[in-house]
Amino acid sequence: MRIAVQTVIIVLCCLLGGLALYSAIWIKFTDVEALRDQDQQSQLAMRDIEHLETMLNQWFVTIDLFFSQQQSYLAPGIGRQASQLQTSLNELGKIAPHEAPELQKHLTTISTIVQRASLQAPDDNAQWNSLLSQTDDKSTAIVELMDSLYSYFDQRREHSATAVASAEAGLVPTLGSYAAGYFGLVFLVWLWATRTVVLPLQKLHRQAMRPLEEQRAEPFVLDAGPTEIRRLGSSLNHYSQRLVEALHHAEEERENAELARARVESIMHAAPDAIITLDDDGQIQHMNQATLDMFTLATDAVGQTHIGELVPRLDQSPLALNTRQSCEYIGKTTAARKLPLEISAATVSQNEHQDGYTLIVRDITTRKLQEIKLQKLNQKLVAASRQAGIAEIATGILHNVGNVLNSVTTSAALLQNQINQTSAAKVKKVAEMMQNHSDDLPGLFAPGNKGQQLPGFISGLCNRLDNEQSQQLDELASLSKNIAHIAEIVASQQKFAGQSSVSEPLDLAEVLNDAIAMHSVPLRNQNIKLVRDFHSLPILSDRHNLMQIFVNLVRNATEAIGEQKPRQGALRLRVIADSGQPLRIEVTDNGSGLDEEQKHNLFRHGFTTKVSGHGFGLHSSALAAKNMQGELSASSEGRGHGCTFSLQLPASIMEHAA
Repeated sequence: MRIAVQTVIIVLCCLLGGLALYSAIWIKFTDVEALRDQDQQSQLAMRDIEHLETMLNQWFVTIDLFFSQQQSYLAPGIGRQASQLQTSLNELGKIAPHEAPELQKHLTTISTIVQRASLQAPDDNAQWNSLLSQTDDKSTAIVELMDSLYSYFDQRREHSATAVASAEAGLVPTLGSYAAGYFGLVFLVWLWATRTVVLPLQKLHRQAMRPLEEQRAEPFVLDAGPTEIRRLGSSLNHYSQRLVEALHHAEEERENAELARARVESIMHAAPDAIITLDDDGQIQHMNQATLDMFTLATDAVGQTHIGELVPRLDQSPLALNTRQSCEYIGKTTAARKLPLEISAATVSQNEHQDGYTLIVRDITTRKLQEIKLQKLNQKLVAASRQAGIAEIATGILHNVGNVLNSVTTSAALLQNQINQTSAAKVKKVAEMMQNHSDDLPGLFAPGNKGQQLPGFISGLCNRLDNEQSQQLDELASLSKNIAHIAEIVASQQKFAGQSSVSEPLDLAEVLNDAIAMHSVPLRNQNIKLVRDFHSLPILSDRHNLMQIFVNLVRNATEAIGEQKPRQGALRLRVIADSGQPLRIEVTDNGSGLDEEQKHNLFRHGFTTKVSGHGFGLHSSALAAKNMQGELSASSEGRGHGCTFSLQLPASIMEHAA
């Protein structure tokens, strides 16, 4: 049986027994009260009978007086008394219905006789006697009925008094028997509950209090009791077995944890970096041998040393460390020797609450020294790249100046040839001829003489001299222009020939125009269409680095166009300057283009696509862009499809210039 059903049965037995006891007591008390009410009614009825007898006697006296003296005025009073008697009889009729109606009938009859007699003449004695005789008969019947009623109610009163006394005398024993029966039922239910519930639970408790090994050796069996308690006993056996297994497993886990702890400690002591565990206040809880060696600590320093004594910046309490990334600090040994450190921190959590930190501390002195050496080497490389860039620019300038000088040399040679072939000698001959004939000039111009041809000769000579002068003036103008162009190239070089890298306010359009001017000769000679897609833009940057980059890019573009030899060479310089976005300058050509391998190695030092190149130009340009916190990139659809170089610079150079 299930314990729920058993509990319901126990509760129902107690409730039903209590209800039965209450019902029996209530019924018993109700019966006693009913008997008491009946006895009281009997006593009241006897009082009413006695009162009724008194009223009847008075009524009979009045009737005798009415008939004996033949006084008719007494008839209404007799009628009223008869009505009162009938009312009293109506009340008694509820208790004695048989006698009361007979009495009422006789009372009505007598009242009627009296009323009829009151109508008779006083001197009619025979009629009065007859009515008196009828009245006496009815009176006798009434007296008999009253005696019967008195006897009935007297017996009833005695019987009810006896019944009340008997009921009151047996009330206590009866109630005691009812209570004894109820408690007997409760006792039986308690015995049943004890046997089926309490005893199995006590047995289960004793089994649970036994040592675990004894429980496992002697399985617990319950033969009696509710289903749930028997199942609980079976579960206790199963739980004991599981608990023993868990204990063995916990012991194995403890041994494994001890082994893992030993391994962790061996790893910590074998690690080259210092490993330190701290509490929230920064007090050192554990450290490995590398920590002792790094900070020259004694072995008893654990628990006695605060991390702030080793790393002064970590002297706050409670400690707050950056657990997302490694941070660099300056440590201090017990000998007051400072050393650079890199510290990685991780929180130690238990039950979702932080319980300290674990630090991995690395001495980065060697790395710092290597960084200093690398920085110096980088500075040297940047200087070498700068010198290489300057050499590249100087080579371009010399190339451009050489091209201009070729034109200057050609103009000078033409002037020299024209001067050597001038008609001035013929003027000299005319002058000598006229000098020789100075005494006879008219004869010189006489018909048939050579002098007659001089005017035409002099006129033709003048025209020739005019032509020679015009040609010489043209050559001189070309020579002056080329010399002025050489001066412009040299002046452009002087603007950025300095070695320092200084940011200064400048106009980006002016820098681009200077770079284009330095390559004006190859642009003009190759008939390259130049598109200037930019306008005046104030920036704050390094003029030398910008010129180094743009001179290299424009020269490479002109050489790529010369290599590809398209029908119409095209070079476009475009500036994209959007508010809040990085500044981008694009140099696009329709030259020979780049393949994938060339794009991959384009900015590597020493890589070049030219036979006579040395691979410094684009590499130094990329370094210059990086020094300005920018980036130089190249894109091309392949060989023969041109190329676009893009220089991207921070937007801050425009904001600072503004």
